[in-house]
Amino acid sequence: MLATAADLPPELFKGVIHALVDDYEHTPRCKREFGLASLTCRYFAEQCRPEIFYQIRLESREDVLTLISFLGSSISRIKDYIDKIVVTQYEPCEPWLHLLHTSLMYRIPHAEIEYFKLTAKTSSPTAVKLQSLHTGPPTSTPPACWNIKRLYLVKLQLNSFSYLVKLVAGLPQLELLFCERLTWPSLPPDSLPDLRRYSHKNQRMGEVSMKGCEEHWPMLWFNPKIAQIDRGDVRIMSRLGRCIENLNRPGVGEMTGYLRSHVFFRKGKLDVRTIFIGSKCWYQGPDLVLSFNNEQPKSLVKLRIIFHGCVGASIQCINWQEFDEQASCLRNLGAAEFCFEKRQSLAFVRSMAEIIPRLTRLRNADKLRATYQERCGKPTSNVDINDLERNLVALGGIKQEPSTPKPALETESVPPDTDATDLQMDTTRVNEEV
Repeated sequence: MLATAADLPPELFKGVIHALVDDYEHTPRCKREFGLASLTCRYFAEQCRPEIFYQIRLESREDVLTLISFLGSSISRIKDYIDKIVVTQYEPCEPWLHLLHTSLMYRIPHAEIEYFKLTAKTSSPTAVKLQSLHTGPPTSTPPACWNIKRLYLVKLQLNSFSYLVKLVAGLPQLELLFCERLTWPSLPPDSLPDLRRYSHKNQRMGEVSMKGCEEHWPMLWFNPKIAQIDRGDVRIMSRLGRCIENLNRPGVGEMTGYLRSHVFFRKGKLDVRTIFIGSKCWYQGPDLVLSFNNEQPKSLVKLRIIFHGCVGASIQCINWQEFDEQASCLRNLGAAEFCFEKRQSLAFVRSMAEIIPRLTRLRNADKLRATYQERCGKPTSNVDINDLERNLVALGGIKQEPSTPKPALETESVPPDTDATDLQMDTTRVNEEV
């Protein structure tokens, strides 16, 4: 008797399935491969359907209506296979999001919206009045069944930053917010306390990322615990965040590009990470880690700036006098620590040695500290703030310079641009510190 596809061992067929999946993500190319495999025979078709319909992408009104018609068919079984829904709306467009909760989601109550993406059709930002995911009538508040955990906003022009805050406040299940090329009228630091009443509504937010936006420092305001922090400390946080943002915008004419920033909210800490990506080079900027006490209202008790090997010119463009003034105004600040993680270049260490004498208030209050950490997870060693170079040399914290160094812009490569939907942040160091 001839063997059939149904006689294949289950383990072997699983190996075939895994070979078709791109890093276990259901990409369009992967679905096409599954579709071709399903044409082999009835057994292959039955085994491939769950993978084909596991994740559904909806990008227009027509997509929603087509899916509804399939679900309404008496011979269709795809309802049992759908587990994730990816929604992308291109602005401007005919309103269709209301169809999700009026005509679709109740038919597949077990499915969840994996992420929602709102973006412009054109290459330039599109103006939207973004106070809800419904940018046009008919509008309604997204119901709880949406359960949106990840939101991506790309190439949009907002009339006010408060619109973005209201939008996030209306999504209580949101855990990740990614913004790319968003613009809004510039905000002075003292204007943000007026938006506090919206921030406490979302208690699940764990990460906010911004790439090439108008300003990055306001993302500190999406901290779920922002309403519990002392108002004076919040104002200073905003100014310090702006300082770090400026620190990562090099003053060198050839180094033009965009900034990517990420803020993580972890158990009483804020960790702000920054990466500058230019046309000819890229580098990871310093992390700003803010630690708070457990009293009410919470106070900022420790500042920690972690240097991974920044470009010397980038730290010289900051107004360190302002940084010193703002940090010294924190009433319960115990220490401001400069942590040199991994080996640094000699030029960078000497640039930092020139900056430290300018921090007169922190130095006079004996709150300025310096440490060295060989790599993430390793113990830190104290460094004499007044003799950085000699101490770091003794600890092996300075790179050996090549005899004939090449210009930095020729040796560094530009990382490939990462689409918002493919963003994967490495949170290992944050979790270890917590």
